[in-house]
Amino acid sequence: MLSLDQYTGRHEAAAVRRLIGHALAQDWAVSVNDGEEWTVKQSRDRTEILAALATTGGDTLRFRDSEGKTMGVMVLIYQGGENPGDEVVSDYTDNEAMEYLYRRTFPA
Repeated sequence: MLSLDQYTGRHEAAAVRRLIGHALAQDWAVSVNDGEEWTVKQSRDRTEILAALATTGGDTLRFRDSEGKTMGVMVLIYQGGENPGDEVVSDYTDNEAMEYLYRRTFPA
């Protein structure tokens, strides 16, 4: 069982899966920092990325485009329980790319 499913609420897990799916659909690579180290670096492997998430109380995700340019960062904080999941993204880089990714994941 993935840590994402074990240590987060079901709505949080679903939101994070959508977030990763939207990033990969843009052909972006994802790096995962668990608060201590980069456990995944520039991956486009959905399974690898999801397996690295929620091993701690929060993760920092860095997104890069197909040419390796950094698109931005998102900080995830896991609360668990039955919260709606729309607060799992604690912060993100204030730019068009991250705003797009956030709005795709959490449409108004």
